Amino acid sequence: MKSQEVLFGDSDDRARVCENAQRRLSTEIAAASDEQVLEAEPETWADGLAEKHALETPTVETEAHQIEAHGRVQVDCTGAPGINYSLNEATVLRDGYRMRVEVPYSGNADLLRTYSSTVGLIRIPVEVEADHIVQTWEWPDVLGADRFQGEVETFLNDLRRGTDAVDGEVAKFNSSLRDQALKEINTRREQILAERKFLGDLKLPIRRDQDAPKEFKAPPIQPRESPAGKAQAAPPEDPIEAAPLGEFYEHILEVIRAVGRGLERSPGSFRDAEEGVLRDHMLVTLNRHCRGVTYAEAFNREGRTDILIRVHDKNAFIAECKWWSGPKALDDALDQLFGYTTWQDSRVALIFYVKARNITEIVSSAKEQLEKRDEFVAWETSTEERELRCRVKWPDDPAREATLTAVFVHLPEKPGEKAT
Repeated sequence: MKSQEVLFGDSDDRARVCENAQRRLSTEIAAASDEQVLEAEPETWADGLAEKHALETPTVETEAHQIEAHGRVQVDCTGAPGINYSLNEATVLRDGYRMRVEVPYSGNADLLRTYSSTVGLIRIPVEVEADHIVQTWEWPDVLGADRFQGEVETFLNDLRRGTDAVDGEVAKFNSSLRDQALKEINTRREQILAERKFLGDLKLPIRRDQDAPKEFKAPPIQPRESPAGKAQAAPPEDPIEAAPLGEFYEHILEVIRAVGRGLERSPGSFRDAEEGVLRDHMLVTLNRHCRGVTYAEAFNREGRTDILIRVHDKNAFIAECKWWSGPKALDDALDQLFGYTTWQDSRVALIFYVKARNITEIVSSAKEQLEKRDEFVAWETSTEERELRCRVKWPDDPAREATLTAVFVHLPEKPGEKAT
C-alpha cells in the first residue's frame, strides 16, 4: 500500500492533527463528573492529560536508508541539463536505471506534510508506505553514479532538516497542552462552584432536569443504582426501618465523603467559606443522587435542617453542618439537631469543617465529648478514618434510638496561621 505525498509542503495536515488532539483533551475534561473535577488536583490532572494527548514525534531513520536498482529503463532526458543530444532527437531518450531509495519511519506521517516556519517549504515528492518513505528516480547512465549519489544525499539531508524542524514544533505544541488543560480544568471548577452557590442560595427543594446530561461515572462515586431508587420503587410498611434505607444512608454518607475529599484537595478555596456555602456543595451533589427529595434549610419540627432527605414523606437522612470550634461546637450541633428531629428520625449526621491542623486530636476530642452526652448509647464500628459513629437515644423518648455519624472535613490553615 503506497500513496503519493509531498512532505514539508503547504498542507494543513499537521494543524488538523493538533486540533484533534486539543479537541480530545477538552472532551475528556468536559466528560468528567463534577465530583471528579473538584476532587482532582488540577496540576497533577493537567500533567496526566498533557502526557496522554501529546503527539508522538515522527521518527525518520535516514541513516538506515537502502538504495535498490529496479531494472533497466529508457529515461526521458528531454531538456535535462548535462545531456548531449542532436537536433534530430524530438525526444531525448537514454539508457538508465530505475532507482529506489527507502527510508524507514515510524509515527504519524501527517505531521511531516506541513512546512516548518524555521525552514520554510521544502516540498519532497515521495511515496509513503506502511513503514517506509520512498523516493524513486529514473537515472540515465550518462550522468554517472557519483552524481546520483549526490541526489540521494540532497534528498536525505532535506528529509533530516524537515523532520528536525517538525520535531521542534511538535515539542512546542505538546508543551502547550498542559497550559490548555489547566486552564480548562480551572474554568470547569469555577463553573461548578458558581452553579452550586447559585442553587444553594435558592433555599428551595431542587429538581434536576431529567433531560440534562448525566454525570460521567468515575471515582469516587461508583456506577450503581442509588438505594433511594430501590426505596421509592417499592415502599415497605416502615421505610425508615427497612434494610434498603439503611443502605441508602450509607450511600448518602459515601457521597458526602466524596464531596469532603474534593474540598480537602483545595483547602485554600474553602477554609474561609461560610457554613452555608460549604453545605451547598453537599446539597447539589446529593441532588444528583436523590433527585427531588433533598432539601436545604427545610423546616422540621422546631427548626431548619441543613440537609434533609425525605423518602415517602418520611425523613431518611438529616444532617447539620458546622465549623469546628471546640467541644462546645459538638454540643451546640447536637442540641440543634435534637431540636428539629423527632423520634421517627433514626439516621442523622454531623458534618464538621476543621481548620486546625491536628485533625486526629480534634476527632479524639469530639469522641470524648460525645461519650459525655446523656444521649450517647454505644459506639458502632466505622471503616472510615476521621469519622465517628454511634447509637444515641432521643431526649424526649429514651427508648427510641438512632444512628449518628460525625464526618470531619479537614480544611487546615496554612502553617503559621492560627485556626479559629
